[in-house]
Amino acid sequence: MDGDASVDNIQVVPDRAVQITKTVVSQLSMLFGLAAVLALSVAVIMWAMRPEYSAFMNNLSDADISAISSVLAANEIPYKIDPITGKLLVADNQKQRARLLVSADGLPNSSPQGFELLKHDSSLGTSQFLETARYQHALETELSRSISSMRNVGSARVHLALPKRTAFLRKKDRSSASVMVKVAAGRELGKEQITSIVHLVASSVPYLETKNVTVVDQWGQLLSSTDMDSGLAHSRKQLEYKNEIENLYVNRIESMLAPIFGYGRVKVQVNADMDFTRIESTQELFDSDVDKIRSEQIIDQQQTGSVAGAIGIPGALTNQPPAGGTVDQTPADEEQSAAQAPTNSNRNSVRNYELDKTIRHVQQPVGEVRKITVAVVADDWVNVGAGGQETRTPLSEEDIALISGIVREAIGFNEERGDSVSVYNKSFQSVEVAEVPEIPIWKQGWFVSVVKQSLAGIAILLIIFLVVKPAMKTLQGRYVEAKPGQSGGTAGLLTDGSVDSGSSKALDGSFPNYVEQLAMAKQLVNQDPKQVAKVVKTWVSNNG
Repeated sequence: MDGDASVDNIQVVPDRAVQITKTVVSQLSMLFGLAAVLALSVAVIMWAMRPEYSAFMNNLSDADISAISSVLAANEIPYKIDPITGKLLVADNQKQRARLLVSADGLPNSSPQGFELLKHDSSLGTSQFLETARYQHALETELSRSISSMRNVGSARVHLALPKRTAFLRKKDRSSASVMVKVAAGRELGKEQITSIVHLVASSVPYLETKNVTVVDQWGQLLSSTDMDSGLAHSRKQLEYKNEIENLYVNRIESMLAPIFGYGRVKVQVNADMDFTRIESTQELFDSDVDKIRSEQIIDQQQTGSVAGAIGIPGALTNQPPAGGTVDQTPADEEQSAAQAPTNSNRNSVRNYELDKTIRHVQQPVGEVRKITVAVVADDWVNVGAGGQETRTPLSEEDIALISGIVREAIGFNEERGDSVSVYNKSFQSVEVAEVPEIPIWKQGWFVSVVKQSLAGIAILLIIFLVVKPAMKTLQGRYVEAKPGQSGGTAGLLTDGSVDSGSSKALDGSFPNYVEQLAMAKQLVNQDPKQVAKVVKTWVSNNG
């Protein structure tokens, strides 16, 4: 019987070692699992706390990305590089601070240089062609910067064609320029802005006229037309002026009628007949008063009687004395009358009068209003009842007369000019206001961060209550201590192989610690030393 008990005890001890080994392995596995769970919890927390990243700046070169990354790292701002696009991504909550720090360091600095190029010292081998090309490139860059600073312009590039200078004025070629403008998203360039760009470039380059400047957009559309100074451009300006006058009258009328009939319940249209004919006249007017003498000259010549003088043909014969004397038989009275016959009288008079002269230069005003036609459509009176029901009442004759009188006074009605005002009353159709769809909650910016944090919290709670807590209970399980007087249970495990309360605890995996085992062994030796010696002898014989 004793031999059988010893064999049973020998068989029980290896089984217990196997159970202890299994228990240790199970506890180590549990510890590794707990560590993995804790690591997973930390990963979830870091995932929930990780900020959202977005592109920092567009069109950055590799040199700028490297310099900006150094600045961000020095200031402990989270960033990363997109492996697909290569863009620099910065946390959204740090983007504004990052921009301030980067701007303070003068980044990005890879933008095209303008007149900064002229600051570089030229070497001895620099040719005149290189210096001219550098100056042209600097001028193009400066013009591009000026144009890009305008509103509605995203970016711009300027190309200049500057002819080579020559000493012959007749052979001097004109400069030309081409401007490529990238319009900002959702914007549009007006005619005034295009004209401003053309004049800006033309005024910045010597010998460059506005007709030699071409402006295109990023879609290849020609924005500057060659007929800018032609009649078509002049007609466009006239049409714009006409629209301004009409809008002025419309706003004036609606601002007076809206407080009476309600905003949006009166529609006004004005047609202004404009006269853009340019008339210039010059007149010279003279006064008809003839009493104003400016100057007078009178010449009066009189000659009476004969004057003895040389008679005959000049010559030698004329100077000879007459021949023999003869007696003149003519009476004395006849001689006297003959002597008085050759009487001569001459009178010449010149008189200049002062005439009044008026030169009148008249130029008719351009853009004169010749006729104004106004059409007004007014809605019915709308009364809202207690239940929200609308009751419409047509306008009375007094209301229509009131509207007509207000419009006449607002436009400065002139019947001689042919102005006309028409007022109509019609019931307006109710305008259905389109409801703006609300953005779903899951598409709003804050939803993603809230969901991430909520999922992280739920995951951590599940890990704590489903994994960590049961594992801690298992590791901190209670062990049954051997009591004095209950050696039968322990001794039974060593002798007859019976399973008492202590063995049942061993099978469950709850083993006493080393101190308790030593105490139990001492107690067993004191109670039955022979049995213990026999068991030790059996162990030694088996090992041998």
